[in-house]
Amino acid sequence: MDLGTPLPPTQPADLAEALAVLAERRALGGKLPPSTDHAWAMLLALFAAERRSERLSVSDLCGLSGAPLTTAFRAVLRMEDRRMVMRLADPRDHRRSLVALSDPTRNALAEALGDFLAALVKASG
Repeated sequence: MDLGTPLPPTQPADLAEALAVLAERRALGGKLPPSTDHAWAMLLALFAAERRSERLSVSDLCGLSGAPLTTAFRAVLRMEDRRMVMRLADPRDHRRSLVALSDPTRNALAEALGDFLAALVKASG
């Protein structure tokens, strides 16, 4: 495919998956700048995981954020206080908590990612 050929249409979940993977790789490489919004990386990771019918634990989510554990945990608590996410008991391991997006957050992310994707498609020609 040459560089002038438009890419095939993509779903918002595909974009979220790509952004979450990018954030995870940067975090693992230690290249995230201090000003990075780790909560955004967590929201994208949750959105992508839900699209794959997967659940992330609090510790999984904190690890994916690239932030120090206490910083990431505080971000999860803030998102929970704002009702952006909710914690659920893990049915297989009652010592763990799983994190899920709230319906309004999931809908807002889907809409925002869809708008972003549409803007990319429009900008590419």
